[in-house]
Amino acid sequence: WCAMQELDLSGRDLSSIPSGIIRLKNLTSLNLSRNNLQFITTYFVGGSKLQHLSLADNQLTNTSLPYILTNKLE
Repeated sequence: WCAMQELDLSGRDLSSIPSGIIRLKNLTSLNLSRNNLQFITTYFVGGSKLQHLSLADNQLTNTSLPYILTNKLE
């Protein structure tokens, strides 16, 4: 599991990001689209190798995104 680089959790009706994802240190691509996410936690995006994050079709607002993530989007 730790070597996993891509993970697709789209369309699973998630209301939060599973806590185990933080252990996937080599994850570079994560698809969380079409869920019910309302916010993204800072610990999740902090020190990761994540290069592609899909959050389309969730319940997020600009204030739901941590500063570290919005900073990477600029």
